[in-house]
Amino acid sequence: MLSLFWLEYGKFATVETRTGLMLDKNKNNNIKIRFDVTMLDLPCTITSVDTVDYFGNEHVNVTKDIEKISLHYITEQDRYYEGTTSIDDDTSALKQLVMEQRDAIYHAVRDNPDTTKPDEQWETVDVNKLLGRTGTEKREVETDKQGHHAYELDPRLFGRWLKQHDLSLVNFYAPWCSHCQRLHPVWEKAATEVDTHLNEWKHDIKVKFASVNCVTYKELCQSAKIAYYPAIKLYKHADEVEEYNGFRTEAALISYFLEKATKFDQVTKKIRGVELSKGCRVKGTLTVPRAPGNFHIEASSALHNTDPRTANVSHIIDTFEFGIALAKPYEERLPDTQRYNLRPLEDQMFVVEESHQAPQHFVNVVPTSYNFGSVRSSENSPFYQMTTQSRTVILDENETPKAKFSFHISPVSLVITHTREAWYQFVTSACAIVGGTYTVIKIFSDSITGIKTTLGKFD
Repeated sequence: MLSLFWLEYGKFATVETRTGLMLDKNKNNNIKIRFDVTMLDLPCTITSVDTVDYFGNEHVNVTKDIEKISLHYITEQDRYYEGTTSIDDDTSALKQLVMEQRDAIYHAVRDNPDTTKPDEQWETVDVNKLLGRTGTEKREVETDKQGHHAYELDPRLFGRWLKQHDLSLVNFYAPWCSHCQRLHPVWEKAATEVDTHLNEWKHDIKVKFASVNCVTYKELCQSAKIAYYPAIKLYKHADEVEEYNGFRTEAALISYFLEKATKFDQVTKKIRGVELSKGCRVKGTLTVPRAPGNFHIEASSALHNTDPRTANVSHIIDTFEFGIALAKPYEERLPDTQRYNLRPLEDQMFVVEESHQAPQHFVNVVPTSYNFGSVRSSENSPFYQMTTQSRTVILDENETPKAKFSFHISPVSLVITHTREAWYQFVTSACAIVGGTYTVIKIFSDSITGIKTTLGKFD
């Protein structure tokens, strides 16, 4: 009797999970996507999050509610560590274009004496003040074979040339890059301006602007870890110091370079064995229409041109889920399979070893509501389960790789119901166990007694 009672109690205490299907009644027009993706080989400078939906809406470089954190890579330890947060400013590209236009107008006015002089609002650099005047001997101005003050370097000359100069500002460019084309005359004028005042330089160090053509010397740029153009790097002798990300105007370039030169002793070389800003952790929330669409992370920037050959979108997905997260106590009550389907892409790594390849994901999103006894979800705020398929696609040579997440919202909603035996059923079963067990044992006892009595008559 006790054994049967214990088994019946176990049945009473067990929650049974049932699932059903119904058409989705959600009337919300939008849905949220929460994600945390680590790009292993894509600097934050050129990491862009874009969205496209079924209605034809496309949003490029979405920055609202998205945070980018630079990741530095320690070669010997084979691990990443987080650096500073990169905060995107939607107006930065506009400011850059305005500064470039102002600078171009400024030099056109300055070089043409017949036009009106530039007004005082233009940004200028007092080179004499920065350099100082001394009575030192004249120095020879270095120019390359084409007469460029911004010395064109090749692989044979690159390392030796940097060692011969105390401080070098090198522009890695591609002739097809529109940003590089706009920078080219500004870069040469800044180099000429610095060379013009070399004889007034009060410190006995060699400073120089230089350039590297990354189309002609692809291997050299790959060894320098160039992922986009133009990339301007400061070198102290042959050691990289940092990357310049300021305004690309003659005044800004000269001011930056000469400020570093005046504080030459304080310029710190980049730590060996560390690749700064090698990757980028991208996390945040996107609000998209409840319709088929995709969002993707790619190498793109309003201030740089990227090379599809060097763009690598290998990534680790730490978090990827739709809608409002299900509370942990309720999530723990789900069967293992359904709990896994909440975030099936979580903690997965997708790596490509060759160029012109990209991992892409197709996600089928299923709205799911729950009925956990007295607690049930609203029709307009369900949680979501997913089924996913991932593959690596091969792209055309001119197509920029992107980590793409395509999704489709199912019109059918899954309903999960938790049921358990009612208390009065348990009481009824308990009484039945008591009465039934007593009756069965009584019948068995009476049968044994009857058999003994019958056998006793033969004695």
